[in-house]
Amino acid sequence: MAQKNQISIRLDEVHLDIIDSLQPFYGNSRPEVIRNLVIRWVEQNIASPSLEKLKEIGAIKK
Repeated sequence: MAQKNQISIRLDEVHLDIIDSLQPFYGNSRPEVIRNLVIRWVEQNIASPSLEKLKEIGAIKK
């Protein structure tokens, strides 16, 4: 199993309200909702031309 790392983020109240409104559809806690949103975004955009361009210019790791 892959090692899990932890990060800390700061969001303003407006964004936290949005995160809270997505419970329980995307998870049962703020961290779970944020994690699931990030995973969904990566899955939907990983093959997009814009991400390929970012890889080409070295803005993100290949």
